[in-house]
Amino acid sequence: MLSLRRALLVPRLGRALHTMPAYSGLGSQAAPTQINKFLSAETVKSAWFEHQHEMLERVNEGLASSEELEGLDLQSLALETCNRSEDALHHFASGAFANDFFFKGVASTVKPGEVSEPIDAYHGLYVSPRDPDYQTVMPALATGETPAWGNHPGTDDALYDLILTSFGTVEAFREHLLTKAESIFGNGYTWLVLSKHSGRLHLVNTYNNGFIQKKGTNSAELAAEAAAKRAVEADEAKALAELQAEAQNKKLNALEEKLLKNKIYKMEVAKQMRQAQPKILHDLKPLLNVNVWQHMWLNDYGAFGKRKYLDNFWEKIDWNVVKGRLQDHFEKQTDLSKSELFGPYV
Repeated sequence: MLSLRRALLVPRLGRALHTMPAYSGLGSQAAPTQINKFLSAETVKSAWFEHQHEMLERVNEGLASSEELEGLDLQSLALETCNRSEDALHHFASGAFANDFFFKGVASTVKPGEVSEPIDAYHGLYVSPRDPDYQTVMPALATGETPAWGNHPGTDDALYDLILTSFGTVEAFREHLLTKAESIFGNGYTWLVLSKHSGRLHLVNTYNNGFIQKKGTNSAELAAEAAAKRAVEADEAKALAELQAEAQNKKLNALEEKLLKNKIYKMEVAKQMRQAQPKILHDLKPLLNVNVWQHMWLNDYGAFGKRKYLDNFWEKIDWNVVKGRLQDHFEKQTDLSKSELFGPYV
């Protein structure tokens, strides 16, 4: 027997419904595929096949009473409803778009017939900095060291040029991306976007199923948004100055000094990332996102394995997908010399 909310769809089953896209690299709900060294088959099943299916069903239910929005893809639907963010339709359209955007960027890295390889994950318990085994058990937290990495996005193309212009180096871009994602407390996404107002790449965090774009902001809203950002930056600068003074004046043992320097380093990175944040959030072209909802990493990596999940995510980015999204954007610009893409940075 159909549930009540499912039954509400029956009178209009002839309309176009949003359905699950088929990504061969992910297998099927009955037989999900592990993404080697990144996600287990169990996580792919729950985070993609089950979670995505439920969100799409909720989208279809919402459209049953919003006929004027039928026929829109998920991104357009989320944008059209973003001014009513309390609406369940916006919530689920935005969430389904973001989740699909993420999985599309990693599904293609699964190669047919490849041998299954385990996930290199941290499953230990939290250890206090006062514990004598702290540096041995949690060396990355104690020293701030970054593990070796690969999967370079390549050189001599538009994406590489934009990364250098926007972040300085690929290494800096990687650290900014993963640290910004790590900073999300709770559920959300970190997005790499191209702003047509600055002509640069930026990193933006959205929380829960928050959408990456805004629609139709006016000058008063922009001024208020800029003022709020300046207030946050002032508070950050004050806190950073206090820590730097403490590092200079306070007597610390070797471990305390390392921990304080690591904290200062992370605050400096956060400052740089905030400066890289676009000053307005409409007219952004999303190129890449990383899903940091807890169901993505908790089962495979443990309660303190979020950073390891992010390190492994970097190795699974399909840069051809990212470059395809960038190329698609440029192809839609009829005359780049006159396009707003390189207009003034508001």
